[in-house]
Amino acid sequence: MTRRSAADQARAGAATPVPRAPGILGAVASWGIGCGLLAFLVSILDLRVVLGALARARLQDLLAGLVLFLGIRILAAWQLTVGVRTHGSSLSLWRAFVVNAIAGFYNLFFPGGLVGGAVRWYKLSKDSGRPAEVLGTILFLRLVNTGFSLACGFAAVLVTRWG
Repeated sequence: MTRRSAADQARAGAATPVPRAPGILGAVASWGIGCGLLAFLVSILDLRVVLGALARARLQDLLAGLVLFLGIRILAAWQLTVGVRTHGSSLSLWRAFVVNAIAGFYNLFFPGGLVGGAVRWYKLSKDSGRPAEVLGTILFLRLVNTGFSLACGFAAVLVTRWG
């Protein structure tokens, strides 16, 4: 029997599979790693300096930064939902936002964004049942984003050098 995606099963009239929640061991490991990394950061940073910088910041600047951050995250989630549609899977904007947030968390602590990409692939593959297509989508979106970043960086260098 071949594996079918949730979209194929829904078209065939079959019930959509419900993703399983992670086991207790996975949840404890995730929380343990997160708390350990947070404790490490607190141990190497001078919190008085961090809190002093926050106290000097203007509230409207902090709020504007938060709004922009959320807006960028929502656009990235929307980009992901469009990307997975190309292989017949469906993904809600909320689920894409959550998966990207989890991947972003891991990208904070591991170099190169590889772990975040692997987390994104794992979660989306589990949801869709199409690991090869999900990997293709993630790689394509990475190439698009990298290409755009290179173009913006090159333009910025030109503007600052000759502008």
